[in-house]
Amino acid sequence: MSILPQYLRLWPVILAMAAMLLLTLLPQIRLWLVRGEDWRVPYVDYRGDQLVYAAYVNALVDGRPRRNDPYTGRDDQPGAPAPETFLSIQFVPAYTLSLTAHTLHMSTSDVFVLLRCVVGLASILVLFWLIWAVTSDDSLAAVGALSVLCLGTVVTSYGPVRFLLPTPSAQISLPFLRLYEPAFGFPFFFVFCIIVWYILTRARRRIAYLLVIIAGLTFALLLFSYFYLWTAAAAWIGCLFLLWLMAKPEGWSRSLRLLSGVGILAALSLVPYIQLLKGLAPSVESEQLLILTHRPTIFWLPQLIGTALSTFLVYGVYRGFFFYKDPTVLFTASFAIVPIVLFNQQVITGRSLQPNHYQLFVSNYCVLLAIILTIAIIWRRRTGSVQKKFPMSALLCCALSCFGWGAWETMVRSRRFESEFKKMNDARSVAIRLSELGRNFRGTRVDTYSVVLASDHTVAEYLSTLAPQPSLWTLHMFVLSRCPLAEERERFFKYLYYTGRNLKSVDGARFEELSKVMAIRGASVGTNEYVSYATSFDRNGAATPLLSYIVTSPEENINFSNLDRWYERDAGEQIGKYILYRVKLR
Repeated sequence: MSILPQYLRLWPVILAMAAMLLLTLLPQIRLWLVRGEDWRVPYVDYRGDQLVYAAYVNALVDGRPRRNDPYTGRDDQPGAPAPETFLSIQFVPAYTLSLTAHTLHMSTSDVFVLLRCVVGLASILVLFWLIWAVTSDDSLAAVGALSVLCLGTVVTSYGPVRFLLPTPSAQISLPFLRLYEPAFGFPFFFVFCIIVWYILTRARRRIAYLLVIIAGLTFALLLFSYFYLWTAAAAWIGCLFLLWLMAKPEGWSRSLRLLSGVGILAALSLVPYIQLLKGLAPSVESEQLLILTHRPTIFWLPQLIGTALSTFLVYGVYRGFFFYKDPTVLFTASFAIVPIVLFNQQVITGRSLQPNHYQLFVSNYCVLLAIILTIAIIWRRRTGSVQKKFPMSALLCCALSCFGWGAWETMVRSRRFESEFKKMNDARSVAIRLSELGRNFRGTRVDTYSVVLASDHTVAEYLSTLAPQPSLWTLHMFVLSRCPLAEERERFFKYLYYTGRNLKSVDGARFEELSKVMAIRGASVGTNEYVSYATSFDRNGAATPLLSYIVTSPEENINFSNLDRWYERDAGEQIGKYILYRVKLR
C-alpha cells in the first residue's frame, strides 16, 4: 500500500500548516499588540461552554474523580454516587488534557493554548492527507485543506451576514477550534474517513484487516470524545456502505465485508457507552434541550448545499460525465449526503438534540470537503489525466482569499468579545490567589467547600478554570447536572439578591438562554417569582450554601446591602482590579 510516494511534495502542506498556526494565534497576537505586557491570560477565546470544559479539566488536574462538578463541589464519593453528565461520558479529551497538564506542569489555560495549536496543525495535515489520497494532487490538497477549515462558517447560518451584525453573539470564527469540543476529536473524524478510504481502495488483505481494527478504535475514541462527531461518523459510513452496495464498484463484496467489520467494532464500543448513558441524571434531556419529534427538516444550509451537490453528481452520472462506479465519485457523494441524514435522523429516532451543533462542527466541513473533491473530479474529467495539476495561480488566489476570510472573521470576533476577554485577564490574579488558598484545605487536597460569589457572572465561570472552590451560581451550572432544578433556580435568585440586581441586569442573550432552559425544565425565573423570593429571604436561606469569599470590582458599583445583612465582610484583599473578601455568616 503506497501512502507516501516519492513524488509527494511537502512544501504545500507546510505552508498551509504555517497559515493555520498563524490563524490560531491571531487573537492572542492582536491582544498582545493592543494590551502589551498588561495581557496575562495565555488563551483568549474562552466563552460560553468552553469555560465549562476548562473548569472540568481543571478539576481533573486537581485529582478529582471523573464524575465531578466544579461549580457546586459535589463529586462522586463512596456511598454517594454522582450521576453521569455528557462531560463525564465524553471523558477522553478531558483526561488527555489533564494528563498533559499534570505531566508538563501546565495550567488549564496553558494546555488549552497547546491544544488549539495542535488541533489547527493536525486538522490541516489530516485534511491534506485525505484530499491528496483521493486526488493525488498535493497543491490542491493543501489549498483544499486550508479552504475547508477557513470557510466553515460560510456554509452555515453564521456566515458573512452574521459578521456584519453588531451583536457579538452572532459571530463564530473557525468553529472547529472550539475547545475542547469539538476541537479534540475533530481531526480524528477525518482520520476515520482516511482509514476507510484506504480500506476500500488500496489496502492488501493483511493491512486491510489491521486498518479495520484501527478504524474501530478511532470510532471508539470519537464515541467518548464528542456526541456530534461520532454520530456523524456513524451516519457517514452508513451512507458510504449504501452507496457501495448500490453502485457495486470493483471488489465491492470484499469492501462491504470490511466495512461491516468496522461497523461491528463500532457497535461493540457502543456497549459501555450505553451503560454510561443509563447513569445520566433524569433531567439531562431537558437541560440539553432534547426535542422529541419525527418532523423532517430541509432548511439547514449545509443540508441544502449537500442536496444540491448530490443532485449535481447524480445528474453528472446520468449524463455520462461521471462514472457511477468510480470510488472517488462514491466517496465524494457520501460527504454530500451525510448532512441530509444528520438533520433528518429524528424521522427514525424521534429525537433531535441541538442540530445546530451539526451545522457548526461537522456537516459544514463535510460539504466543503465534498465541494473540493467534486472540483477535483470535474478537473480530472476535463483534462482526462490524473497527472494534470491545477493551475498554481488559481490555487494561490483561492488560498489567499480563504486565509483572508479566516483572518477577518477571527479578528472581528476577537475585537467584539474583547471586553469579556479583558474581564478574564483582570480576574486571572484572583483565580490564582483562590487556587493558592484552596490547596491542602483542612487535610484535603483541594477546597471544594468554600463557596465563592463573584459579582460578574463571566468572572464566576472563569474562576473555576483555575481555582478549585465552587461557585454560588454560574450561567452554565445546568450543564453539569449536579444541581436539582429548584436549587439551581434558588442559587440564581440568591445571586441577584446578594448583588442588589434585578433580572434585567443579567446579560440579555445569556438570560434568554437561562430562561429557555428553565422553562423547558418546568421552572419560571420571571420578575414576580424573584420579588417573592427576595421578600421572604431569611437566615436559613443565607446559610445554604454558606459563602466564604466574595469577588468583585469597584468598577461594577455593586450594592452589597442585602449581603451585608447576613454576612460580615473583612477589609478585603486588593488583587489587581478586583477585591477578594472573606465573609462569615452573622
